[in-house]
Amino acid sequence: MRVPPGGHPKVSRARRAVGRGLFGVWITVSLSVLVLSVPAWAQADPLMLANTPDRAWATLGAPIFEANCKPCHGPEGKGDGPVMADQEHAMIDFTDPAQLGDRSPSQWVDITRTGRIEALMPPWENQLTPEEIWDVVAYLWQLSTIEEDLVQGAALWQSLTDLADPIPDTTTWAHRALALTPADWRATFPGDFGLLVTRELTTAELDSLQRYLQSLVLTPTWAPSLRAGSTGLTGQVRPRSPGQTLPPHLPIRLTAAAGSAILQELHAEGDAQGRFVFPKLDPSSRLAYQVHVQLEDLAFASSPTVLSPDAAAHEVQLDVFRPASSGDALEVQRMHVILSVSSEQILVGQTAWLVNAAPYVFTGTFDAAASHPVTARIPLPPGATDLTVAEAAESRFTRAGNALLDSQPIYPVPTGQWATLGYSLPLPLVRDAWIQEWAYPLQDVTVRISDLPGMTVRLPGFAPAGQEALGGQSFSIWQAASLPEGRLAVHFDGLPTMARLTYQMPLWMPWAVAGFLLALIATSVWRFRKPSPLGPGPDLIA
Repeated sequence: MRVPPGGHPKVSRARRAVGRGLFGVWITVSLSVLVLSVPAWAQADPLMLANTPDRAWATLGAPIFEANCKPCHGPEGKGDGPVMADQEHAMIDFTDPAQLGDRSPSQWVDITRTGRIEALMPPWENQLTPEEIWDVVAYLWQLSTIEEDLVQGAALWQSLTDLADPIPDTTTWAHRALALTPADWRATFPGDFGLLVTRELTTAELDSLQRYLQSLVLTPTWAPSLRAGSTGLTGQVRPRSPGQTLPPHLPIRLTAAAGSAILQELHAEGDAQGRFVFPKLDPSSRLAYQVHVQLEDLAFASSPTVLSPDAAAHEVQLDVFRPASSGDALEVQRMHVILSVSSEQILVGQTAWLVNAAPYVFTGTFDAAASHPVTARIPLPPGATDLTVAEAAESRFTRAGNALLDSQPIYPVPTGQWATLGYSLPLPLVRDAWIQEWAYPLQDVTVRISDLPGMTVRLPGFAPAGQEALGGQSFSIWQAASLPEGRLAVHFDGLPTMARLTYQMPLWMPWAVAGFLLALIATSVWRFRKPSPLGPGPDLIA
């Protein structure tokens, strides 16, 4: 057998094995020395700091804690929640700095994310986003923080950085303060800072210094939510109605929101052409800015804008309209209805897209029963119960007899507004019919009716358009291109036979289907229509 240049095969394999072993030992020792030579803060889980948002707000963490954490941790974070009352496990008191300081904020984020089974703590990474988890930790952190400590820490940090050359990066040190426990911070800070400390810092000073640096990322509720930045927002308010002009010194309001929470408001004035400027805004990626204007009792708002720190300025255009008192130009441009028939009732789910073809805003007429202007009247059949509207603004609708009064202004085409509602009608129906009589023409109407043995339906002005399975039941589909009189009627034959039916559709099904249809319609509208020259739709009446 030939011997390869490297020697005998068995000897070569043995040498390679020994070499790999020695190399592994060398790597292990080297890494151990390297790890031991790195400060404790740098050994913290890098994923936690990598996932840190540019800022976490205690203001946003409070409602998350209220909804998810209070049953165990108590209403004030003291560990006295009712769920843990009969448990032997002692809960941490987050208002006690000593207990909260056993771990760093980044470690508390890790615990919240992955849970602690031995402490009956479930993982929250599948229910909360990384930003929401940091917001909760920011809320818990501020429970044991006082503003005086932050003021003292800010002054101390300034005095130390004045001596440093080069000036240390505050952001880097803020992340270090998040990764270290108070004990590790006290043990490593003076030596690692790399400057001459003229005196020994007390424990209280070191703690306040760490808390201040943490506050640059974990914003407490009492601190200003926005910081000055290098970017700004400019824009113009444009009157769109015939003959409409803007008043001098038009008040402009700018809101900065994180999620649904408005963190701060800024104010400016528009010039004669409606131009305005908001300089030096905070370019945080978590902030969305909206411009608001109020004219003739109408509130207008721009679409939310997220600023980029790389752009010197961002521009926003806000269109405003003049109110009118006539609703002649209104119509229901798109409507979808689901009628789910059971042995006891008919469940109704419907969405209607109301539009205004006039070049101004229809604000409606004052209604004594509603005590506010009424822009549209949505008819309800007699006997409708369990009325529910999908819109978040509960003050938008008021029921008056057999009508739902809408107070939201309907802006000119191509903008409009959805009205989504549901209700139930007990059987037997009046005249064995479901009837809606609108004050406006109806366009592009689709009705889905559940199929039941022995029941037939008649829909004047409609044509059958097939069948569809929803929730395990068959529905007949009917469509009408135009109902100029605004009358929508479904006549039932064979309703008395329904007493023998055993099928009962769940109450949630019409709502689920209506929500699906609404999402489908909205997606189709935004995908296929041309961009609107009038810009985004405005907000509700203030």
